Amino acid sequence: MPLFIGIEGVGMRKCVAVASNEKGQILGSSKIDSGISLHATRRDNLQSHLRRLIKEVAESVGRRLSELSDAVICIGLRGVTFQYDAEVDLPREFEDLQLTFRKLICTGDAEIVFASHTQAAVGGAIICHMGSTAYVVRGSEREDRFRVGGWGPAIGDEGSGYWIGRSALRAVGEAFERRDDSVSVLWEEINKWLTDPDQDIPSWRFASKTWSRLLTDYTLRQIEEIRPAIFVFAHEVSRESITDWREVASGLVIPVVRAAEQGDPAARRLLSQAADHLRQQYLLAYKMSGLNEEGLPLVLSGGVLTHSSYFREMVIEGLEEHCKKVQIVTSYGAETMRPACGALLFALGDSTTSHLKLPAPEIIESLRNDLAATRPDINLIND
Repeated sequence: MPLFIGIEGVGMRKCVAVASNEKGQILGSSKIDSGISLHATRRDNLQSHLRRLIKEVAESVGRRLSELSDAVICIGLRGVTFQYDAEVDLPREFEDLQLTFRKLICTGDAEIVFASHTQAAVGGAIICHMGSTAYVVRGSEREDRFRVGGWGPAIGDEGSGYWIGRSALRAVGEAFERRDDSVSVLWEEINKWLTDPDQDIPSWRFASKTWSRLLTDYTLRQIEEIRPAIFVFAHEVSRESITDWREVASGLVIPVVRAAEQGDPAARRLLSQAADHLRQQYLLAYKMSGLNEEGLPLVLSGGVLTHSSYFREMVIEGLEEHCKKVQIVTSYGAETMRPACGALLFALGDSTTSHLKLPAPEIIESLRNDLAATRPDINLIND
């Protein structure tokens, strides 16, 4: 019996794989509690995570790694933005793993998120997590897919969680440079979050220890103005790991949103600028696509948009006129699947890396029914 596997490397906290038969009936799944990205994850870690994920999803259906020669695998991964990424760079990592599959399909996060959230062939998406990108698709060929953004933190990613976090720290630094001694809500929330973030995320845990040590040192040295400590803090965390620094800076979205909800002007201004960046990326992609149909889906996804209704509404509000032509879809929609299922749909649709195709409607329906079963696979719950 041929096996079809979808793999997602989309979020910061986990990556997931799901397996089905040719009819779209789910057979098993696996997850690891670590995010992966083609360019932000060290290649040895990337390979070990992929090997473990595939090994465990194979074991969930009673197979070994050496028994996947009939498997069709589609992976959608952060950082797979351009043709070279999908056709050369990521496949080379799988070659180094020395695993044998019938077919390997490589694509990016936006493609599988759109497929999983809409099960449609035409529409758009705005993705905002550590990075940011806009995506519009009008058909199955590579030339029918339009991406704007996704250049990564070294070049772009305007409007992303990373951009928001760095901009927030810069806003604190600028207030200090102006000798503005008033204690802003933004600074209070940032300080509070750095002191006590979510301890389940290793990079945030390390950042909290670093920040607490700096605060203790400032107190012992009787230095009352602690805002400049963000300078040492940022350099220490980034020196330890650029990936950790991206995760920590992106996590600062949490206190920024909290400050904005309390009316802090700097936080609101920051989020407004970020929302505008995302809207402009999407509108450019939409314009290039030439689409002009009404009722097309527009997916808003990624941790920043999914977990902050405040920011999500800012993005939607700025698209009010355009949104008359689209249907907003979020990760909480009734028919929304986990991104790994979007990759699985492409595997089931006889896709190739350059030609992403959904399977027949009855296969999509079968997959939906399995996900809606009384006791769904906990690995496949959207988060």
